[in-house]
Amino acid sequence: MILCQISLSAEKEKKSLEERAREALREQTQPEDILTMFERDYILLKRCRFEMEEIFSYVFYSANTIYLESFAILDPVFLTLGEFGVERARRSIFTNILSFRYGLRDYLQLDVIVPYIYRHDRMVVVETGTERSIQTANIGDISFNLTYQPVREGRAKPAILTILGFKTKTGISPFTIDPIEDIPTGSGYYSVKFGFTFIKSVDPAVIFANISYAYNIKETGLDTAVITEQEVYRFQAVDPGDTISASLGISYAITYNFSISFQLLQDYTMDTYVWVNGEKRRSINSSTNLGMFKFNAGWALSPRTGLNLGVAIGLTEDSPDYSLEIRIPIRFF
Repeated sequence: MILCQISLSAEKEKKSLEERAREALREQTQPEDILTMFERDYILLKRCRFEMEEIFSYVFYSANTIYLESFAILDPVFLTLGEFGVERARRSIFTNILSFRYGLRDYLQLDVIVPYIYRHDRMVVVETGTERSIQTANIGDISFNLTYQPVREGRAKPAILTILGFKTKTGISPFTIDPIEDIPTGSGYYSVKFGFTFIKSVDPAVIFANISYAYNIKETGLDTAVITEQEVYRFQAVDPGDTISASLGISYAITYNFSISFQLLQDYTMDTYVWVNGEKRRSINSSTNLGMFKFNAGWALSPRTGLNLGVAIGLTEDSPDYSLEIRIPIRFF
């Protein structure tokens, strides 16, 4: 009986110590669950948890591009029909993205990404010195991602996430517009992506890496007439090149609620093929190699809200000159 009383007394003392520890933790600036996703043991949202993220980005790049007097598709492919020359292009893209995340169950998360794009292009023809400016604002390509975490992080093994994504073509397609009068806000084709993300804690830092493959689906049923002085061309279909993506980064916790990260991103898109007058042709200079170096700073404003600021610099000719990004995640429950 005495031993039981001593055991109960010790148990009460233990609970009292735990309660005081929890209370002390609550009195600190931020508790554990507001750390960024790369600093949580539980990487994905738990079952029935909902989170919304407001993302605003600005991308700018300048390049000398080829223009076509009669017809041009400058992104994502380039088709050589008619006479051509050299343009100096300056492009500014403002994107507002609403990202919705929902925990379908533990270790399984659904993401819906809805972008709205304002784009302004300014082109100067080198030979004539003439300038033209085009701008547009419209919805971009909506995406859906399903993320599953089959492996939790252990002492010697990283956490592993698998990602299955689907991109729609809700934005303005570059294949259905007059490139002299309008500019696209979407890719013009569907895409399916599959990839892996690896995350490993090395206290107080976290190392993360990602690799993915995007199958860009052939777009058929196009019937665009292209008239030149020599011939009439009919642009009928496009098979965009698939994209291989990889990234490597490190996140470092400066304080309990502030962290910085560095990341190297690489995307390689293969050659694009088009069908003109029933003939398959490879689009000239359609493969792209996009490399970016990104710096990010994250600050937990509250247990449910954070603020992330990012700056990325282009490392290859196909990359934007630079980009700026503001992210505000808000967890509702």
